Amino acid sequence: MPLSYSFQNGNGVTTNFVIPFSFLDKSHVHVAIGGVENNTFTWVNSSTVQITPAPPNGTGNVKLYRVTPRNQQIVTFTNGNVLEDTDLNASALQGLYVLQEYFEAPPQALPSGHSIYSHTDADPAGTYTKGTLLVVGNGASFVSLGPGTDGQTLEADSTDNKGVAWKQGLRKLLTTVGDLLYCASAGVAGRLGVGTDGQILVARPNATPPMAWETSPVFSTGDVKPTFKNVADSSWVMMNDGTIGDAISGATTRANADTAALFTLLWNNIPNTWCAVSSGRGVSAAADFAAHKTIALPKALGRLFGVAGVGVGLTSRALAEVLGSENSIVVLHNHGITDPGHLHGAGGGGSSGPFAIPSDGGGTAGASSNTTTNTTGITINNSGSSGTGMNMPPTVFANWMIKL
Repeated sequence: MPLSYSFQNGNGVTTNFVIPFSFLDKSHVHVAIGGVENNTFTWVNSSTVQITPAPPNGTGNVKLYRVTPRNQQIVTFTNGNVLEDTDLNASALQGLYVLQEYFEAPPQALPSGHSIYSHTDADPAGTYTKGTLLVVGNGASFVSLGPGTDGQTLEADSTDNKGVAWKQGLRKLLTTVGDLLYCASAGVAGRLGVGTDGQILVARPNATPPMAWETSPVFSTGDVKPTFKNVADSSWVMMNDGTIGDAISGATTRANADTAALFTLLWNNIPNTWCAVSSGRGVSAAADFAAHKTIALPKALGRLFGVAGVGVGLTSRALAEVLGSENSIVVLHNHGITDPGHLHGAGGGGSSGPFAIPSDGGGTAGASSNTTTNTTGITINNSGSSGTGMNMPPTVFANWMIKL
């Protein structure tokens, strides 16, 4: 506890303040308000002063302090005088009080290493401005450092003859959660304000500032990516054949205001056939979203992804169009063969053999004839049947998500 001063709080109402320390004479008691000495106070009694008007609100803004004369004796002794106890005490207390004030006052010499003493209020031992700092400068000489400005911080500076200097306060620069500090130039800091949801920090070494928050160049609204995750990343939704819409839309995949951009993209780029809007499409995507409608996500579950458009010699395919079958069906058809029989011809000219035809008497020489009709005996089953066959190439399945 200080022996020669007291800091007390003003509140704009209280005018009477108690002196907690001892003194030899009322003239040795001083008052400072907010660092400025006040000489208009009056004494209520031997230990209480009254300050009018009442000091304003503040913590420790009222300083009561003692300044005991150190350049002259309070009591002078001469030969032949009677030594009174009051005089002896006053003489001893003068020395004691001066010592107390000396040790509680700013030091007159500081150790090496640029030690600092702060004058935050009126200094009875000097004429320094509030906020002045006393430091040991070059050559161990005692020098003062004037007050900094609001928000500045004290930093070591070997280039300054005081060894320290007031610098731009970093705390003053930071105003919003998410702010970033960067080096604007040698010894000077700059502030980069917080970005918006989903932005990334990109270096811009030739610009001012040398970095910036920018929309991600990798993914934007409507982009899709495969994943083996079961839960979508932040600002993404799983393509689960569900719907999206605002918070009260009743959408099955995501019902939140952050779906507005994807809702608009699907509404504008994909016809209602493939991305249906609940109760039909209105005049615009914005109107439908505001009306709490939902829009269906493109169908993805169990499907392969193809490229929309018209390939050379191929059929045009629309965005989000779905087609194809997981299996192929072979339809019933028959392969019946009928053999009605057939003949083999034979030529004559001789009178002997199995096909002999006489050359004179009963016939004409050289005549021809046919064998009897006969069948081959070949039988082909002509009854077929329908069936289903797998129509899928080797495939691995993953989840897909789409950017909001």
